[in-house]
Amino acid sequence: MKKTTLLFFLLISAINFAQNSVTIDGSKTWNAYVNAFNTSDQSYAFGFAYTIADAKTTVSSTSLTLQPNFAIWTAENANSNWFDDPNTPNKFIEVSSYVEDNSLAGTDLTFSGNVDSHTISSDYTVIAFIKALDPNNGYATVVNKTVELGSSATSFSVSATGAELVSGYVIQYGFSVTGPLGNPENESSLGSVIVSDSSSSTSNEVTIDGSKTWNAYVNAFNTSDQSYAFGFAYTIADAKTTVSSTSLTLQPNFAIWTAENANSNWFDDPNTPNKFIEVSSYVEDNSLAGTDLTFSGNVDSHTISSDYTVIAFIKALDPNNGYATVVNKTVELGSSATSFSVSATGAELVSGYVIQYGFSVTGPLGNPENESSLGSVIVSDSSSTASVEDNKAIISMYPNPAINGLKISAEGTIDTVYIYNVLGKKIMSVNVNNTQDDIDISNLTSGVYLIKFTVDGRVGTSKFIKQ
Repeated sequence: MKKTTLLFFLLISAINFAQNSVTIDGSKTWNAYVNAFNTSDQSYAFGFAYTIADAKTTVSSTSLTLQPNFAIWTAENANSNWFDDPNTPNKFIEVSSYVEDNSLAGTDLTFSGNVDSHTISSDYTVIAFIKALDPNNGYATVVNKTVELGSSATSFSVSATGAELVSGYVIQYGFSVTGPLGNPENESSLGSVIVSDSSSSTSNEVTIDGSKTWNAYVNAFNTSDQSYAFGFAYTIADAKTTVSSTSLTLQPNFAIWTAENANSNWFDDPNTPNKFIEVSSYVEDNSLAGTDLTFSGNVDSHTISSDYTVIAFIKALDPNNGYATVVNKTVELGSSATSFSVSATGAELVSGYVIQYGFSVTGPLGNPENESSLGSVIVSDSSSTASVEDNKAIISMYPNPAINGLKISAEGTIDTVYIYNVLGKKIMSVNVNNTQDDIDISNLTSGVYLIKFTVDGRVGTSKFIKQ
């Protein structure tokens, strides 16, 4: 490296850039731009400034609704630059909705927010971006930092440094929707992505709490073809769910075998059930509607027979549609799971819906003679292990949520670190042997993870979110 280049690099590295964070703000001026590409070979065709209204982006005080563009189909249907015939577009488009703020040049910049809803057709790609354009080079895009808002995303964050966002550049942040021209006849099925101010959502966290009212419900299915047969409200005691102050013990149900053994709706003969069941144990709390909700806890024991599937869930039921289940977020509590976490957004848990969180055990009717061998799953309050804090190791982790890297540090030597997914499957191990380390998590999919570690002989666990 030449001395002058090295000196410049060291000088830039030594600069402490001002920090700026931006999010979705409806009071800003939102602009739009369209880039069109030929469908034949994906080559660039042309671009032009647009209006937010024509872009089909709806701006409110703290949110944006991003739709596929169907205004061009209406306006250009007879234009051969856009269509080979009235039903065959020859272009696809990238429509950007963005704020331009050149005062952000020369600063470290982070653009973040919530993804409240993602119902857009899989034909479209939606990204959040920070861009820098060089006005001295035909407004060429010289910086383009992006993150895709996939169907499982609940939030986003994208960053650029002050060294990248050079003073004199045009600075933009916003979103783009890329895909085919939308046919306005299909508007309702094209869907949208709703993004909001990173501070606008109310969040709630719930766990196992024995002081809550726990309800039960049974859904029965025919063993012959797995079709739904009937359902009915039940009691927690009959469900064979045992509730304590900070834990639940979930067992296969054997009460039905005892009560219905002579009933042909349940048994072909005294030893041959013709139904299998899903038994749900849950809390119903409609005050959680309209909020981002996370239900989490510990899996203290898993001895249940492999004939049964146990899940944790968050559900929303629509009372105006026969109490149909319109949201059903689940995570399976497999035999290796040590904890669980399941989440739903406020945009999904619409005000007016019936909100439930809890567990279901699905499998055959249990023969009470086999109760001892059927086993159980014991789940507990996510904070119930705090009493052993003196024996636990403590580490600091940041950022959390994280995108590509997780920085960890402790007051002692960190040995090997293990990372598990919410089903308890070990997916990473890192030998640290230091008081701090940077862990590369760029290959992990978005979600909640458990991290186990040992510091000077003390074992600890914690959680982090990968965006």
